[in-house]
Amino acid sequence: MSSKVRLILFAIIAVGALLRGAYLIELSHQPDFRYPGLDAGYHDYWARAIAFDQWAPPPDQMDPQIRTQPFFRPPGYPYLLALIYQITGGSYFGARVIQGTLGLLNLWLGFWLMRRWYGDAAGLLTAAISAVYWSFLYYEGELLEPVVLIAFTWGLMIALGEWKRSPTPARAAIAGVIIGLFALARPNILVTTPFLAAWMAAQIGWGGPASRRLIVNLGAIGLASLLTLLPATLRNWAVAQDLVLISSNGGVNLLMGQDADAVADHASATTGHWNCFEYPRLIAKASAEAGRPLKASEVSRWYGAQAWEQMIAHPERTLRLIALKTLLFWGPREVSNNKVEAMERDHSSILRRLPIPFSLLAGFGTLGFILEVRRRRRGDGDPRWAMSGLLGIFIVLYFASFLPYIAAGQYRMPVIPLLAGFTAVAWVEIAGQAASGRRVTALIWLAVGGMLWGLFSINITGYQLRPERWHLARAIAAERGNQLDLAEQEYRQALNLAPELDVIPARLGTLYARQEKIPEAIEQFERALVLDPGNPVTHFNLGLALALQGNVTGAIPQFVATIEQQPDHADAHYNLSIAYQMTGEPEKALEHRRRTVELRKTSQRP
Repeated sequence: MSSKVRLILFAIIAVGALLRGAYLIELSHQPDFRYPGLDAGYHDYWARAIAFDQWAPPPDQMDPQIRTQPFFRPPGYPYLLALIYQITGGSYFGARVIQGTLGLLNLWLGFWLMRRWYGDAAGLLTAAISAVYWSFLYYEGELLEPVVLIAFTWGLMIALGEWKRSPTPARAAIAGVIIGLFALARPNILVTTPFLAAWMAAQIGWGGPASRRLIVNLGAIGLASLLTLLPATLRNWAVAQDLVLISSNGGVNLLMGQDADAVADHASATTGHWNCFEYPRLIAKASAEAGRPLKASEVSRWYGAQAWEQMIAHPERTLRLIALKTLLFWGPREVSNNKVEAMERDHSSILRRLPIPFSLLAGFGTLGFILEVRRRRRGDGDPRWAMSGLLGIFIVLYFASFLPYIAAGQYRMPVIPLLAGFTAVAWVEIAGQAASGRRVTALIWLAVGGMLWGLFSINITGYQLRPERWHLARAIAAERGNQLDLAEQEYRQALNLAPELDVIPARLGTLYARQEKIPEAIEQFERALVLDPGNPVTHFNLGLALALQGNVTGAIPQFVATIEQQPDHADAHYNLSIAYQMTGEPEKALEHRRRTVELRKTSQRP
């Protein structure tokens, strides 16, 4: 590497570091910085529980029963976050600093791979795009897995590229370990493995000694992957005697993916509004429908079977949903997931000034791959074509692995760095043509790239952001941070925008109850139950509010409804025992008091 390349790379890394530092300072003043919600909140709880052995759930959440159930979500990122918390003493700021540092490492990994296969200019351009691409900065500030997945993506491409140069079992095993680690954070990667094996076979060939070499190398990569996954599988069996390879969320996610309302809004008519803390509620629902207690693997198969039934019974709808998910994945809008990410960008003084949209990378990245295919056909693409083919295979298969499920902007994050790499290839090729005097050809290809950029910029689905979700997320975080006035303001704005969303009055009711505004709280809880009569948390909270108002008789049916929906709700049993004692039914009170003791003993088991 020349000193000039080193100097430019250092400048790019410095710019990336400055932007990440500025954004981190800005982010630290947001209400959810220390009170993350949804998946990020679940990761935070899980990681802190591992790091500090503090398993009591947040006050407004159910016990997700992580210690006694197979992993519901993939464990890779939470365990890494637990390690980070141990290193930083549980610091939210420190965790983001480490993730930002990993983002800079991703920048360097992208530079290394692209420079090795495509030259200095492509490597530097890939690094430059990674330094300033807004989604990279954004997700490095969230307690979510994209920054780790990007590292695994670059690591896997590098490992397979080095294996291509020298196909040894040891190098294949390194790739296998990365695949296993990737799967522990995002199991979809396993869909790509047969095709990666086919790519490896194409590099070695078949017949005679080549066949034996291929079998040994495929065995090495397969065994290394399985051994990396084995601790999760053994742990799942140890805690529940249930054979779950990694996690048990596949079935319910598959079912949500067949619901048009859930595809881009994450609210399924079948499963209702829920978060990962409420997984026991899904178990109870499936068990009640099955007529017997179900293990986690059986629950996943239960929901998965419903999904397959719908897909088979309604093939036209299934194809329409696949088309919708495809357009959303490759569309210009950031499909909301944990938060309304596009609105987070719009309200950030740092992120909204970063210029590169996804549609540009999709358009020019496609052009870069087209140019690589042309090189291959001219016969001057080897051995570079091996890497281009690998990157293209990964992009297509990783995208395809999400088609059965819901859409989300964060799901496309691992392919964006590779699109940035192909974008760099296209720009270098166009610049080279112009420098060599082929200006017309360069202009033609630049126009083609521009047209592709424009094509990917069309919001064909008409996808619109949901500002009420943005206000709701801010309200919940503000409430948890004791910023009660801000929380009420945000809840009210969300409620005005989406009066049909039951979670908003349910949350507003808890805020009023916290402020001892009991009549207002009861009004909001009742409003929420009209919208979602089966929510045990809302029934429980309404029961508490009625009891505080002195209406113990009215509270009893709410606690009963809570237990019907969630039989192991210890606090509901406890409050019901008190209510029955106060209303002169001591036998019922004793029954629920005994049940409370049993449940609390169970919850205290390690």
